[in-house]
Amino acid sequence: MYEREIEMLKAEVASMLLPAGKTMTERFDFIDKIERLGVSHHFDIEIENQLQEFFNVYTNFGEYSAYDLSSAALQFRLFRQHGFNVSCGIFDQFIDAKGKFKESLCNDTRGLLSLYEASHVRTHGDEILEEALAFTTTHLTSGGPRLDSTLAKQVKYALEQPLYKGIPRYEAWHYISIYGEDESNNKLLLRLAKLDYHLLQMSYKQELCEIIRWDSSGADQLSDYIRASYTTLLKFNKEVAEKLAKKQRTYAFDNNGAITIGVYLTASAAFLDMDNASEDVINWMSTIPKLMFACSTHARLINDFGGHKFDKERGSGTALECYMKDYNVSEEEAAKKIREMCEDIWKVMNEECLRPTPIPRDILKMLLNIVRVGETTNKHRIDGFTQPHAIEEFIRAMLVDFMSV
Repeated sequence: MYEREIEMLKAEVASMLLPAGKTMTERFDFIDKIERLGVSHHFDIEIENQLQEFFNVYTNFGEYSAYDLSSAALQFRLFRQHGFNVSCGIFDQFIDAKGKFKESLCNDTRGLLSLYEASHVRTHGDEILEEALAFTTTHLTSGGPRLDSTLAKQVKYALEQPLYKGIPRYEAWHYISIYGEDESNNKLLLRLAKLDYHLLQMSYKQELCEIIRWDSSGADQLSDYIRASYTTLLKFNKEVAEKLAKKQRTYAFDNNGAITIGVYLTASAAFLDMDNASEDVINWMSTIPKLMFACSTHARLINDFGGHKFDKERGSGTALECYMKDYNVSEEEAAKKIREMCEDIWKVMNEECLRPTPIPRDILKMLLNIVRVGETTNKHRIDGFTQPHAIEEFIRAMLVDFMSV
């Protein structure tokens, strides 16, 4: 219905991505808008080429002295999100003689918000970003009441859900409404984002209806393409399990207990629709590489963090309970430690996604998205799967409340 208009809008936006007459800051800002609105998948090649160009040319961070905090933090975040190992030296100009962020930055709310978002792509050794997270959280929290309504909403939401750790499609749904309130928004880009999201919702709804038709009699009642996907998934999961078994590591584990294999099976399902899921990728996954192990460990910990109460009531042990017994600490102290462990694992995952990587970036993004789902559905120590009211807003955004176009 809207396919023709979308194609026209894509051509218009692609032309806007061309560098002619635009500063580096303007180009980064436009790329960020495209990504946050959820339409970057239409412009992967153009965005990749521009970021590679920027990274090749602007590696001398002395040149960044002309940029404000918001621009510098945005550039850092986008580079890191795309796997470019850009140095934290980009922030040196904002540090005082004591190694702390300058107090003069406290009233720069947009800059603080940008730095806050950038702090979540940190890796081990990025000490200044640890400082950045604490610094920005403190001042954004205290400065909220003084902000205009739109900026205040962005700050409140970011403190609750950092962009980098959110479910991309839900983050797009949220940002479309925020961007729509911006009087300077790009009308063509906003229209493309709304239509793209609307079509996605229609696709989700159609597939959900197919699945609902499938009862206990098996896959026979599904449409051909859904049945083919289901059959292929079963076969693929069996092959993955066999590869893992051959390596005598049938299920990933560490010294402290079993790590769920759920991430492997979820990744297997996602592979069905990915062109880059080659035999090399499958072989890589079967070696239980550091990234896969980190993703699985995070899944186990965050699930125990959110589902501890439910699991305790049904007699199942959790990582949180084990930590309480091993270290003789309270439930609150154990929960805090589990949360810290999850944050540390994010650093590992961020490191493993830096270039060069042994597998395509689309695969890395998919794995991080699995982690993001767990991160989002287990917030506030509530398991969204056993207490679905906690994730109702996400379900409604994806399947119920259709995007107005």
